[in-house]
Amino acid sequence: MRTARLDDKYNRAVFSIYTLDGVHIGNCDYRDVNPVTRTATIGIAILAKEYWSKGYGTDTLKVLLRFLFLRLNLKRVQLDTWSGNTRAIRAYEKCGFVVEGRLRQNEYVNGQYYDTIVMGLLREEFALAD
Repeated sequence: MRTARLDDKYNRAVFSIYTLDGVHIGNCDYRDVNPVTRTATIGIAILAKEYWSKGYGTDTLKVLLRFLFLRLNLKRVQLDTWSGNTRAIRAYEKCGFVVEGRLRQNEYVNGQYYDTIVMGLLREEFALAD
């Protein structure tokens, strides 16, 4: 029996996010690529608060998803966040992600418990033309 194996450069990567004028504002990544099921997990963080709610997260997600679906030929991408992160959830939904699950009171943020929201996106659900 053979096991599917990916080179490390295809199994995971971290990218920096910069504005057009060269300001580093965050990072995004993909990891846990499964070559058999053609799935991966992604993450994104816009660390500079002055750049929140300006479309950088959504734009970054679209570029990353195009790469994963077109270049790596993935079928499905997933992510998770905490239920209080409504700004991120909106950005994920703009890209086509849907809530697939909820882990109740699984996150502890600023002295309060929140649910972990698991979201997924299938290749055919992603608007590749954007």
